[in-house]
Amino acid sequence: MIGEVIEFADVEAALVTHLKARLAARGVSAKVSTRRATNDVRLVRITRVGGHRAHIIEDRPMVTFEAWDKTDVDASELAKVVRAEVQALDNTLVGSAYLSWFAEVAGPSYFPHPETSLARYQHTQQLAVIGTSFETGQPQPQPEVSTIEVMAVTASAQNAPGEIASNLADANPDTKWLAFASSGWACYQLASPGKAVKYSLTSANDGPERDPKNFQLEGSADGQTWTTLDTQTGIDFPSRFATKTFTVSSPAAYTYYRLNITAVHSGNIVQLADWDLNDGTTGENKVTPMVTVVGSCPISG
Repeated sequence: MIGEVIEFADVEAALVTHLKARLAARGVSAKVSTRRATNDVRLVRITRVGGHRAHIIEDRPMVTFEAWDKTDVDASELAKVVRAEVQALDNTLVGSAYLSWFAEVAGPSYFPHPETSLARYQHTQQLAVIGTSFETGQPQPQPEVSTIEVMAVTASAQNAPGEIASNLADANPDTKWLAFASSGWACYQLASPGKAVKYSLTSANDGPERDPKNFQLEGSADGQTWTTLDTQTGIDFPSRFATKTFTVSSPAAYTYYRLNITAVHSGNIVQLADWDLNDGTTGENKVTPMVTVVGSCPISG
């Protein structure tokens, strides 16, 4: 069986189109291209230099933006404008692609071209690009991300040092939480009470039999008395690094949230790449330094 085919737009071409329009709207005259001709002076050159597929429907390209001009000052100002426009991308539709700024990989730096007298500043940004279904040609819905700040994580068990519970909240599907048990739980302590209206789980890199099958989301004000917010049974993840999102029917503000996994598909290992809480707002994942502990929730000390 072949799953749904997801295609990703040419991010370089989409950014060329977008920045041409945005610079023109600002009254900034500059060529925007993926290549530089020998007679180009004032130029923004766009080059994808890496990145990875973060989810089944989301690509995370890293893109370098070069701003060329006659003087250091002019090149610096052009780089500043381009940087601001790129970092303002927020689910922006360009052609058939939805683009969002995700993170700055490298800030502006002076990088004069060795073969000309032109000044050049460059910076590298990571974007989030939503894929398009080959069958329908329509952009896919965006995966939910954490908009609630997690301060600390506790779990029933974990596989230290690499496969620990705090990996659930690091917004990186390449890491995971793993426990040698057929069931288990993870608990988030928030920086302040938050109302989760949705939550999402992302499957890890291997062993689909380890995926959560039956689980509950629970909330607590004190980490002692728990309220069941949602119950799911018979859940299947279609692939590795797949994200499934669930809605909380009666959300309320809690300081502690617990994901209680009561069954996996088979075997005696439970694993999960990410567990995200969403309060209904949009934005980037809130990832902060945190502690991870095996033991009861809440965390003390």
